[in-house]
Amino acid sequence: MTTVSSRTAAPTEPALTPVREFRDVIGTFATGVTVLTAGEPAHAHGMTANAISSVSLEPRLVLACVSRTSAMITRLGKAGTRFILNILAHDQHELADRFSGRASSRPAIELDPWMGGSRLVGGLAAIACDLDALHDGGDHRIVVGRVVAQRREPKPRRPLIFYRGAYERLLAQPDMPGRTAAVRCGASPPQEKWTRARAVDAARDTSSAPIS
Repeated sequence: MTTVSSRTAAPTEPALTPVREFRDVIGTFATGVTVLTAGEPAHAHGMTANAISSVSLEPRLVLACVSRTSAMITRLGKAGTRFILNILAHDQHELADRFSGRASSRPAIELDPWMGGSRLVGGLAAIACDLDALHDGGDHRIVVGRVVAQRREPKPRRPLIFYRGAYERLLAQPDMPGRTAAVRCGASPPQEKWTRARAVDAARDTSSAPIS
């Protein structure tokens, strides 16, 4: 006689939906973080965006992907509209949260009027653009900007990094001069106080906020 033993199957995790899986996969591509601003300081709006890229050197073109449902896309709806991409430094994750609509507090914001727009003070760099073209991109619009000016802060600083749903920063490796390592915000040495920033979903940059 053959004895058949029963074995309880191990529980399996629910399968990810294709959209969720895609977001997780694309999240392994680390990016910098920017705040896109439109309007002069008294009437400026801003939104967090990390789906940006350079497009061309001659002429100088950049792109940013903006949700069709965001207030920002309405502000960028006509040719020639001036906007500024503000590239954030490692200690500006609270600003990124504010302009993604996920902040629990309202960090202080300092704006400089620059090139007919609003530059966030304290960032790594800023790129002023005039709207060159708008293209369909599924649930987003692809905003192409023609660069009219660019500037970097003279003092080198490290960028804010977005990776796998969280902000990170780069730390110099003392035993390897010139090399850096990524460290998640909130996993810093005890002598440094860092707040774990809430994730800005690259696929859902849907919010823009007035700057006041």
